[in-house]
Amino acid sequence: MMRRCSLPSVSRSHRVRWLVVAPLAVGVFVGCASPWPDGWPDVWPSAWSAVDGTETEAEAHRFPPGPLAVAVALPSAGAGDAARMLDHAGVRAANAPCDLLRWHEASDAATPSREPAWAPIDAWVREVHAAGLRDLALCLDFVGAPAPDATEALRVVPAPARLAAFAAWVGRVVERYDADGEADMDGLVAPVRRFRLGGHLEAGGVEPFVALPALLSRVHAEMRAASPEARLVLPPFRARGDPPGDSAARIERLAETRGFDAWSLAASGSPDELDAWLGWLARRTPDVPVEVVGGVARPLADPLTNARCDRRSERYYFDLRTAAADRCALEHLFFDLLAREVGTTAWVRGHVARDVAHKAVLAASRGVTRAELGSAFDATGWTASALEEVGGLAAWSGWLDPESGGAYPVYYAAAQLDALLRGRSRVVRAPTTEPGVALFALDGEAGPAWVAWYDPPGFVRPGHPPPVKTFTIHTGVDALWLEQLITDTGTTEPLVSDGLGAEGRLRLDLTPTPLFVTPDPGE
Repeated sequence: MMRRCSLPSVSRSHRVRWLVVAPLAVGVFVGCASPWPDGWPDVWPSAWSAVDGTETEAEAHRFPPGPLAVAVALPSAGAGDAARMLDHAGVRAANAPCDLLRWHEASDAATPSREPAWAPIDAWVREVHAAGLRDLALCLDFVGAPAPDATEALRVVPAPARLAAFAAWVGRVVERYDADGEADMDGLVAPVRRFRLGGHLEAGGVEPFVALPALLSRVHAEMRAASPEARLVLPPFRARGDPPGDSAARIERLAETRGFDAWSLAASGSPDELDAWLGWLARRTPDVPVEVVGGVARPLADPLTNARCDRRSERYYFDLRTAAADRCALEHLFFDLLAREVGTTAWVRGHVARDVAHKAVLAASRGVTRAELGSAFDATGWTASALEEVGGLAAWSGWLDPESGGAYPVYYAAAQLDALLRGRSRVVRAPTTEPGVALFALDGEAGPAWVAWYDPPGFVRPGHPPPVKTFTIHTGVDALWLEQLITDTGTTEPLVSDGLGAEGRLRLDLTPTPLFVTPDPGE
């Protein structure tokens, strides 16, 4: 029986545990007014409107956390309002924009003890904490700090003579937000444990890999002296193409020198690429955790290339499976998006929801425990007509719509993912003999579950029906509940079927839109 089914009420025992700010999406809002037209929006998902945010201790532990905390990008302006709305979808973690915390006092040799400009980052922490989120990560940005000469301004890592000053600044940052009662930010309600170095590792070519070991040893020591529980995350690699490219020796050298607590990968490409990089790092450096940052939907066009389909088409990124014949059609997709063509925009919103679901499940199966897979709002600065497709789909990867006070399909898809992951501590990719079939088995206190989708060999153009692959999964459960990921604009409740399955098997018609299979709750 197929029907629409309301999502469960989202108290703190049912949360999507996601939120973080993508660097690309954040800068547009810095120093601006709140993106909400009249302050805090009053448009809520109907199924969640009665939630009062309270819970008993028993309810809080009824479902233990799942294997993955997914993060969404939070801007500096309107952070509290966005966090409150995302909190109702289960978001629990937040990453700060890199431009809110840049190296200040160490860049001025004449006044090395000058107090940093704390106000912007303090305001962000205060707002996000007030919204109920506690798992925050701050970005420590060297790029953009005033430099004594032009050469220094181009560096990704501070010059050797300035490493000690930079590390001391990092120590002051950690001390300010560790909530130990000493030199803390006024009104700090919870400690901040996680800090990420800004920038990208590949941005400076070889220089970051050569200079980072010396920097990391100093920074890590200063951090741990301020707070033994502080954790340092490296600047991200861009998970593009086949790993490790020409970086294998550099990555292994960093792994040997350590001085950091986690790698990070920028999930701005396709799920295939993210999965390949996660697998490669797990094999080469199995003792180093990996986090995912900077997540936007697979771009379909290279954010660094302003090519056209009729010139140098080999420079297009698009998708790993995109044929040359698709490229001009995809160029028109971006023009239609800029013109706000309704059908194209709706297709892209569904594409974003599918992309986030694919990356979340793949990351969880690779042992990732924290992943930033989206932005609170669209990166509107990338929709300028002069940029055209340069920004890929980054400009349409937002979760919340400030114009209506509502949300896009990915927001509701995130709630479905949380309901699936919560209380299931294991996610394992199941081997199949069917090409393109992605099947995952989940297990934990909440019971068994399965996720499946079909990844076709070619790119599915907008407006074209997705290919279907029929596949039978063996569950050992006779009464099953089948739920399809929400991808349609205006849909807030998932389409479900119940009472399915016979002799522990279920026949599925798979498309790129994930299907969730769980034991029927009515049985």
